Amino acid sequence: MAAFGRLCGENVSRRIILMTTMWNKATLAECESRENEIKTNYWRGMLNSGSNVVRFDGSGSSVWAAVDLILDSLDT
Repeated sequence: MAAFGRLCGENVSRRIILMTTMWNKATLAECESRENEIKTNYWRGMLNSGSNVVRFDGSGSSVWAAVDLILDSLDT
């Protein structure tokens, strides 16, 4: 994460949107379990640094949720 910060600038983590997929391919419980595993085992550092997670369920509204977060991060 430190190298990424040096390349992209300070506080870059808050501008990173991590997106989980396949929400329309399994049960809600299975997807939530997998998402928690990913957050804990792989994305913890980025989340602690301010990155956000959005769930992509195949809908346009889930894409717009990510776009909204990106636009909000530009204001700060």
